[in-house]
Amino acid sequence: MLSANIWQVTTLTATLAGILHGLIWGGIRYRQRWVREMLKDLVKNRLQSIKIMARIVQSPQANPDTVATRLEQVQNPIQDISSIAIGLDW
Repeated sequence: MLSANIWQVTTLTATLAGILHGLIWGGIRYRQRWVREMLKDLVKNRLQSIKIMARIVQSPQANPDTVATRLEQVQNPIQDISSIAIGLDW
């Protein structure tokens, strides 16, 4: 009788530990996916701003002052993207 009771407690404990483990790791993976999507959006937005600035620089109406200003502005998003990539340790 006592032996069967111990195995029931052991089974219940192992099952609860497995459920708790699954919930914890599921939450961590959910958060990880959310952070990756946020970073992906951030990088896409920065790259889009670089493309827009590059088009402005390449336009025939662009004067040299505008070109120099835009090239300086392109450096900021590039540095942001680099710091994100370095921080992620890809």
